[in-house]
Amino acid sequence: MKATLKRLQNALKVREAGGAGLTSGPAVHDIRGSMMNFGTYRWVLLVVALVAAYYLFWASDRYLVTTSLYVKSTDGAGAGVPQLQLLTGPTESGQDASIVKEYILSNDMLDHLQETMKIGDHFSSGEWDLFSRMEGEPSREEFLKYYRSRVSVSTSLESSIFYVRVQAFTPEYSKRLLEEIVREAERFVNELSQELARQEISFVEGEISRAKNNVDALRERVLRFQNENGLLSPEVSGAALQEAVNTLEAELIQLRTAEKAQSSFLNDDAAELVTTRAKISAIEDQLKVEKLRLASDEQASINDAFAEFKQMEFELNFASEVYATTLVSAETARVEAYKKIKHLVVVEKPFLPEDAVYPRAIYNLITLFVALSLAYGIIIMIIATIREHRDV
Repeated sequence: MKATLKRLQNALKVREAGGAGLTSGPAVHDIRGSMMNFGTYRWVLLVVALVAAYYLFWASDRYLVTTSLYVKSTDGAGAGVPQLQLLTGPTESGQDASIVKEYILSNDMLDHLQETMKIGDHFSSGEWDLFSRMEGEPSREEFLKYYRSRVSVSTSLESSIFYVRVQAFTPEYSKRLLEEIVREAERFVNELSQELARQEISFVEGEISRAKNNVDALRERVLRFQNENGLLSPEVSGAALQEAVNTLEAELIQLRTAEKAQSSFLNDDAAELVTTRAKISAIEDQLKVEKLRLASDEQASINDAFAEFKQMEFELNFASEVYATTLVSAETARVEAYKKIKHLVVVEKPFLPEDAVYPRAIYNLITLFVALSLAYGIIIMIIATIREHRDV
């Protein structure tokens, strides 16, 4: 090792003697003068010292309060198998948590907090340092951006539990702020799920009303038809009329048989034969009338009434079945709608903090020191490289 070092020293001396001018030239001398030294590096230390003084004497403490929440359905359905969520997509509980998260960080929540707790007055108060507080009259976008910097929501893939974290300048206000956020989020979840249930039940009740009105209208039509035609049941009336026709035809056959028998031994003007023939004529006339009532193409018949009545009866029966089915569906829908009602469960209640978590002075100072040191070294190397290429 010593021999190697000695050879390197000899080589450097030879190069210096050769007049290359690499070690004593203006570029290398300038580079050495510009390399890291206390005179320039002190600016890094000065910036870190100023930031440390800010944290020590001026920065306002911020207190962190955390709660964990879970959206639970009335039917107690679980969140499913967490390991399968990457394959099957987000579960219902995960979707509910995402909806609540978006609402907590929304303008609607901010408006509610401004109305109930004057959140803007707290965060823009002159009691807090200039860099931590919000400006006095921010725009709506700036207000929302600041609000989201002080309120955060994160979800857990494994359990579908989501966590709400709130920072404020006093422990009491941070706790009250988080409790108000939880109350408003619970109202939102209840109102949203109940509104969906009400819409579903309202739709089913509308179908029930429509089906009932249809049944009432068809029943009224049947009654009006029966009253207008003087028929309780066209089917029964038709059967009775058919039976009467059959009876007349049987009686007519008997009278014609008797007429033949009487005409064989009686004169045409015999009283008995005349009576028989009169009865035959009367039955034939009546039989024509009854057959016309039973079936006719020229006037309304019992067959037409029967066909129309059967159609109305079919429509009434079908409407009654639909009405009955709708009633059953309504009860099922009410049960399902009740199962879909959801509640916001507070797994961990907010507590009153005792120690200020923010600002994280030591962590921020170390990060700032390392970042400035790296930036300082990179800038020195860049400047040295530029000067070396310029002077060569």
